[in-house]
Amino acid sequence: QYQMVLQACAEPYDLSSVGVFPSACIDSELVEDILGQPLDPKQDRNQRKACGCCASIDIGVYNTCMHHCVYCYANSSWDVVKRNKVKHDPDSPLLLGSLRENDHVHDRLMKSLVAKKS
Repeated sequence: QYQMVLQACAEPYDLSSVGVFPSACIDSELVEDILGQPLDPKQDRNQRKACGCCASIDIGVYNTCMHHCVYCYANSSWDVVKRNKVKHDPDSPLLLGSLRENDHVHDRLMKSLVAKKS
């Protein structure tokens, strides 16, 4: 009725016969479409074996999204989300809160997944 396609990521079974198709939460083909350029994606080694996601770095913070989607894995408590909203500092380099005197910031090496032109 709504022309929706049911998809699942990290599902080790072939469920296509019942209308559930393999997918990826971090879908390299979708990212390529958004960027308008090809990627040379690597599988995310930190996920389950059947996971179809490409390697990525999550820059989010749990319990901070105000959209309150019922199915979201990133929010465990609406009360915690509301408490965290108060901690937001738009002048801070952090997504939540501010750097404190004893905090340490480390650079993280991230290699581009954009395909090299040959």
